[in-house]
Amino acid sequence: MGTAMDSLTWGLLCTFATVLHVVVAAPRLGGFFSLSNLFCLAQWQTAIGTLAILDERNAVDRLYAAVVSVPLLLYVGTSLTLSLLSPPAYRPTAKSPVARIAIPTLAMWLLITLSAVITIGYFRSVGYNVFALALQNMASGGSSDYTTLRLESYSGNKYFFPGYVNQFKNSILPALTVVTGIYLFKRKHPFRWLVTGAFAIVGVYGILGTGQRSALFIFLFTTVIFIRHYNPRRFRTRLLVILGIAGPFLLLMTFFLGRSKDQLATSSSPLQSVLTLVREVVKRLFYDNQFSGQMAFHFTYPSGVQNGHEWWVAVTGILPGREGTRVASDTFKMLYGTDRGTAPPSLWGSTYYNFGMSGVIFLGVALAIACAFVSRKARPGMNTFELIGMAGFVAVCANWVASGPEFLLNTGAVTYAILWYWGSRLGPNNTILQEALAEDPDHHQASVGA
Repeated sequence: MGTAMDSLTWGLLCTFATVLHVVVAAPRLGGFFSLSNLFCLAQWQTAIGTLAILDERNAVDRLYAAVVSVPLLLYVGTSLTLSLLSPPAYRPTAKSPVARIAIPTLAMWLLITLSAVITIGYFRSVGYNVFALALQNMASGGSSDYTTLRLESYSGNKYFFPGYVNQFKNSILPALTVVTGIYLFKRKHPFRWLVTGAFAIVGVYGILGTGQRSALFIFLFTTVIFIRHYNPRRFRTRLLVILGIAGPFLLLMTFFLGRSKDQLATSSSPLQSVLTLVREVVKRLFYDNQFSGQMAFHFTYPSGVQNGHEWWVAVTGILPGREGTRVASDTFKMLYGTDRGTAPPSLWGSTYYNFGMSGVIFLGVALAIACAFVSRKARPGMNTFELIGMAGFVAVCANWVASGPEFLLNTGAVTYAILWYWGSRLGPNNTILQEALAEDPDHHQASVGA
C-alpha cells in the first residue's frame, strides 16, 4: 500500500500545484495563454500520463516518478514567487486593443515566395506527398504504406535536409501566409483570394505532406495564441471556427496513418469511427509520449549521467553531416526490433540523463524564470507580424515535453524568435491601425509585389 501511494501522491501534488498556477500565477504572468501557464499545463499532462503507467515495484520507475514530478513542483513554486513579487504582466482582455496590421515589405514577399518554392521543391525531390497521396487513394480506393512513406520522406536513402526545409514549410510559410493574408483582406486587395489561397494551399500541402501530425498541432496552437492577442473581443468565435477547420484535418491524418486500424474496420457507424479516432488522439496526448519517455529512461539509466555530452551531440546533429543523438531511435529499436522510428525521452528524462537530478532541479527553476520573462514580453497593440512570431515561439516552447534542446531547434523556436524580433522592428510606416485601414483601404498603397 505504501508503494501504491507514491505515484498517487506525486499526481495529487502535481495537480494541486498546476491548479494553483492557473488560478494564482497565470493571471499575473500574462493569462491562461501565456508561455508560463501553457508550459506548466503541458508538463502536468506529461507527469500525470507518466505516473499512471509506472510500475512502482520497479526502482527505476520510482526514480522516474520523482524526475517528472519534482521539476513541475519547483516550476510552479518559482512562478508563484515571481508573480507575487513583481507587477502583473499584460493580459489580453475583451477591452484590449486589436493588433496593428503589418504592411508586408518586399523582403516578406520574397521570403514567403521562397518558402513556397522550397516546400514544393522538397516534395518533388522526395517523389510524393503523403497527404496528397492519401487523398488520392481515398478517392480511388487504393492504399499505400503511409507509415513507411512518412519515414522515407525524412530519413530515406536520399537526404534532402528535412530539418532545414521544415523551418520554411512548417513555420515561415504558414506564419507569413497569416500576416500577408490579413493585410490583403483588410485592404480589400483585388487579388486577395488568389494570393492568400495559393499560399494557404501550399502551406497545408507542406505541413501535412510528411504525414506527421505534430507540425499541424504546433501551428494550430500558434494560431490559437495569435487570435487571442489579435482581437481578444472575437477570440471565442474565431477559436470555434479554427477548431472546426483544423479538427477534421487532424482526424484525417490519424486515419491515414493507420491508427486504430482494427477498431475502425469493425466500427458500425461513422460516429463510432470518429470516436475511435478521437480516442487515438487522446491516447497520443496522455499515453504514447509518456510511454516513450518511460522506456527511454529505462534505456538510458544504466549508462549513467553524461555530463551534457548527449545534448551536445543532439544539438550539433542539426549540422549537415552530423548524425545527432540516437537515443530515440535506439529506444525504438529496443521496443520494436527496428530503428525505423523514434521513441524520444521526456524533457526531464533527457535532462536527468545529461545532468542528473541536480540538472533537473536547476532546469525546473530556470525554465520558470525564462517562461515568466517571455510572458512579460507580450504587450497591447502589437503588429500582426510581431504577434505571429511571438505566438509561434510560445507554441513551440510550451510543447517542449520531449527530447533535449534540439527539439526547440527542429520545431522552429529559433525561426519564430527571428520573426518575432523582425516584427518588433517594423517602423510606423510599416504598420497601421485596423480602423484606419478600414476607413481608407488605399492608405499606404502597396501591391502584392511591393
